[in-house]
Amino acid sequence: MFTVFGYSAPKTDKSAIELLKMAWGDVEKRNLEEIEIIDIADEDTLKDSWNEFIHTHHYSIHTSFF
Repeated sequence: MFTVFGYSAPKTDKSAIELLKMAWGDVEKRNLEEIEIIDIADEDTLKDSWNEFIHTHHYSIHTSFF
């Protein structure tokens, strides 16, 4: 599981996104893993930002850690 706390992965932050991709690997080869996003942004925005890390429906989005 990969958990993200309050980072929206903006398209302009190419260096950070590339580092995350190197660490996480190819999303198609990680079909059992899940990404968990904790952020106050709306779900559609977060899904769009993190699409390259989400394998099909293997994600959850929360507005609070608790």
